[in-house]
Amino acid sequence: MADRNEIPPQGQKPIDKSGFFSPIWHRFFLKLYKQANKTDNVESIISTMPTSTGGDNGGGGSSSGSNNDDLEARLSFDKTVPDLTNRIEELEAKIASLTSNKDLSSRLDDIEAISLSVKNTMPAPINVDLWLNVGGLKAPTANPATLVQHGLDSAWQFADAIEINQESITGRIKVPSEMSRAVAPLILIGWSADGISPGDCKWQVEYVWNAIGEATNAASQETLTGVGTASSTSNGLVVAEVTGLDTPSLTDQCINFKITRLSADAEDTITGTVELIGVCLSYVSTNKGMAA
Repeated sequence: MADRNEIPPQGQKPIDKSGFFSPIWHRFFLKLYKQANKTDNVESIISTMPTSTGGDNGGGGSSSGSNNDDLEARLSFDKTVPDLTNRIEELEAKIASLTSNKDLSSRLDDIEAISLSVKNTMPAPINVDLWLNVGGLKAPTANPATLVQHGLDSAWQFADAIEINQESITGRIKVPSEMSRAVAPLILIGWSADGISPGDCKWQVEYVWNAIGEATNAASQETLTGVGTASSTSNGLVVAEVTGLDTPSLTDQCINFKITRLSADAEDTITGTVELIGVCLSYVSTNKGMAA
């Protein structure tokens, strides 16, 4: 039989001969389970438990330490199982500290600050307009525009002609040495109308880049157009922009061009004359260190 502290006697098996779980052992395990819920030190549970009094003999003396040793042997299991929940939470906190939103935001702020610093110290491109006045423009022998007095200076006057008589002027501009060969330039046409017949003027630009050794009388390599609307002010300055030019090669030295007013085109709605006062070659300079 068990002692008064419900410790099964040494040698008694948990399963009896009938195949049933021994009531004594059942009560003993329930007691251990309750005590284990109060502490995680199994050794302290065993060491504080009363010892057996000798089993069935009913003797009142305490047993030797072998009884505790036997209990430890029968109850051997890992008494130091780690708290995995706490460990996982520690790892999650560590990961969060390494990749927190605050850390990433600070890193992005650093990158943006560096980029802004580089941008502010990098050379900025310079846009340059090379002006060619009326005196630098000529009229070809076929369908030329007319040179007229215009204010304090002169202008090339283009009539509202039928298609076969649409008028033109020509010019040549040296390629500036600092001109970027990676950015296409623009042709800007300065013109005005007297306001008697308001509307739009359509310009056509034919051009060819010339390198050393290339024919200076070569045909146009491309034809482009641009449209400008007359100013509401009589003879108000208008600048028509013609885009789409090819970039010059590294060996090109000058650009030859011909400008025609497409007065017979449906997009040209001015029925009177218009006056051209100058042409600009607008380009990006490499003086600030931009790659040519």
